[in-house]
Amino acid sequence: MPSAAWVQDNDGLLPIHWAVERDGGKLEVLLAADPATATAVSRAGRTPLQEAWHSYHPGYGQVSTQLAATRLLIPLVPAAEALATIAYNPDTQPLVADVIIA
Repeated sequence: MPSAAWVQDNDGLLPIHWAVERDGGKLEVLLAADPATATAVSRAGRTPLQEAWHSYHPGYGQVSTQLAATRLLIPLVPAAEALATIAYNPDTQPLVADVIIA
């Protein structure tokens, strides 16, 4: 399974990049198979944590999945990445900051 965790789609996204926004259960399986994917960078230059919040807009409806992904990923990523994720989208700042501080 670890090699399958690194297979990119046509947009350069790994399975973990998709799982952060759509399926927390699969995210847990992918991280267990290969924790190094937590810091994998897509062709767009985003890690899974950054991908989780990239397209966030208030009222979007997937906040619980994104928060769950953030809780799983925060211990696995460098602090600078976590802070950069907060700074990326002002709408996410309070949400992500609460998870990082907790």
